[in-house]
Amino acid sequence: MLVPFANTKFDNVSSRDFYSRNKELKDCNFNGGLSITFPDHESVIFYVEGMPATALQEYNRWVSLGDDLIEPVENKAINVDAKMTAFEMPPGFLHIFLHKHVDSTVNGELGSYLSVRNMVRNFEDEHSTCFIKVRDKEARGYVFINFGKQVGATFESESGKSYDENAMKEMDKLKGKARVSIYFLELSHAYMKSPPAQPVIEAPVEPVKEVKPEPMPVRSLQMNPVEGVKSITYILDKPSSMPAPASMPASMPAPAPEIIGTPQLKLIVVMSDDRFVSLRHRSKLRALETMNEENIAWVDRKTLASLNVKGDHKASLILSGGKEYPVTLREMEIVPEESKYVILPLKLRKRLDINKGAMIGIKA
Repeated sequence: MLVPFANTKFDNVSSRDFYSRNKELKDCNFNGGLSITFPDHESVIFYVEGMPATALQEYNRWVSLGDDLIEPVENKAINVDAKMTAFEMPPGFLHIFLHKHVDSTVNGELGSYLSVRNMVRNFEDEHSTCFIKVRDKEARGYVFINFGKQVGATFESESGKSYDENAMKEMDKLKGKARVSIYFLELSHAYMKSPPAQPVIEAPVEPVKEVKPEPMPVRSLQMNPVEGVKSITYILDKPSSMPAPASMPASMPAPAPEIIGTPQLKLIVVMSDDRFVSLRHRSKLRALETMNEENIAWVDRKTLASLNVKGDHKASLILSGGKEYPVTLREMEIVPEESKYVILPLKLRKRLDINKGAMIGIKA
């Protein structure tokens, strides 16, 4: 993994020296990453004040992150001939990885729909914590976002390495078939117990003065008796003795017909950018909608329950003319759950010629 760093403690040494190098990092209260390049993948152990805090493993597009990975990475480093490089990291950048795990991953192509810089703006607006990996045949780059703030960017090609804004400019040039992977990170239980990345300065607290409430004046209210009001008693007949109406009033809606067989719903096609739909994780869904190449439809939990889908979440879109198109249903978190919206990937909408605002049927 390419990461921005301040200084290198040592570079390209054998992992057989892991114990002595680990002690060296402990003795100097090291804050940064120990990158270990194995024959088949890369790993990084992140240190805080000389102690391993969490670890990351990266196999091509697959990335795993967590405190429980420290020991497996250390054991492999000792038993496999690999190369190690240790580099210091800024506290704000190091904080991205501490006590977090990869919650979900989005893979796709940049194409003509989205640029790396636009993705970063979206994730900043949504206060996301994630990192983006972009690559083509000759280059690769990373952008790191912590709670909606971009804290670093790196880029490597045949011309060399670049960082921060220069790296962003290089990634802006990647178009078409460049592959993108977005890794969304979530907090672990250990996060709340970890020390903050930046020192917290507490303002002095002044003692609270006790304020005695003043007695509230009470007015005497004089109630005038209400005259001429008689007690009224309503007598209700039993429902069975009530005569049935001759016809249903026009103002009352007709009862919904009983659904026999496979349930089917009518849903409105919306986009993740539509603010009248109260989505959670809007930036994540926007990335999925833009880059996903599969036959997927995102609906809320109420819709899933109404359709009575099975474990595989297979369903069909009912297109104009009654034609059916198979899709896999995925849950989107929406408040309140209204069971009337569906979001489709941009590329699927284009293939099926479905416009935003269209009404389509869906059945399990």
